[in-house]
Amino acid sequence: MKTLVKITVCLLIVGSAAAAAFARADNYPSKPIKVIVAQPAGGVSDIRARAYARRLSESMGQPFVVENRPGASGAIGVEAVRKAPPDGYTILFGTNQDLIVTPVLDASMHYSAVRDFAPIALAAAGYPLLLVSPSLGVKSFAELVALAKARPGGLSCGTGGHATPGHFVCAYLSMQAGISLVAVPYKGSAPALVDAASGQVQIAFGFIAESQSYIKTGKLVPLTVFGPRRLSEFPDVPTIAELGYQGLELFSWGCFMAPAGTPPEVVKRLNAEVIKAAKQPEMAEWLARTGSVFIPLTPERFGELLQSETAKWRRISAETGIRAD
Repeated sequence: MKTLVKITVCLLIVGSAAAAAFARADNYPSKPIKVIVAQPAGGVSDIRARAYARRLSESMGQPFVVENRPGASGAIGVEAVRKAPPDGYTILFGTNQDLIVTPVLDASMHYSAVRDFAPIALAAAGYPLLLVSPSLGVKSFAELVALAKARPGGLSCGTGGHATPGHFVCAYLSMQAGISLVAVPYKGSAPALVDAASGQVQIAFGFIAESQSYIKTGKLVPLTVFGPRRLSEFPDVPTIAELGYQGLELFSWGCFMAPAGTPPEVVKRLNAEVIKAAKQPEMAEWLARTGSVFIPLTPERFGELLQSETAKWRRISAETGIRAD
């Protein structure tokens, strides 16, 4: 009899928890949603997050409030979301830098994209440009390499921070081209681009969304794109492979993530809304114009991408010996 009572109580508890989860998902969202961006304002992550936030606010009937929490190569913002209640009201707009590269290359970071988060949706993907200050007087990548060889250690790369893709490319490019570039870490790509435009550093990496205004006003000169094909906005800028450098394609992406344990119904709702937002003609055109592509993935497929990206960056770290620590 006691056993039966215990089983009944357990079933009631489980049923109540399931009912509460369903109620939360069914009424979701019932209050504003905070979107934490682990990069500074003005960078590509911030620009993309705000573009999505406007459309999600309209379609879901609650404000999506973007909050920038830069620092520690994205780890500060990521950790803030990891520790947040798993109720769908604090989510992350993260990148492969914040979620994959930083914890793989920096042993002091103890979070895992696969273990500590519920993947929602891939929001945008693309390839960055290598940009230089016009004060260098170079018009091609070959001229940049020649100048770097003539001035060993005299040229600096502004990167998004230690253990970031920009840090990796700066070091790996030095190895492949036989030059010596000095990596200068910033709290994100936006301040690195500002200093490159003013000549404080000579080289920076940026996506069209964050660097287009600098290029069009002549404050930065694009020399190559780290992707498999040229960008439609800048068809005269060659790919890094065209220049003879292999293994330097830098597939970068932005995404929405929730803390692990967020109800699956909430995650699925957010996934559907992100996909709907990305397919709106105005948003689709904006993504294309800024050199981004949208890949509609289910949370499950996105989770598989996170696993494969983690394995890739572990391999890159082992092959190059590059680590943040």
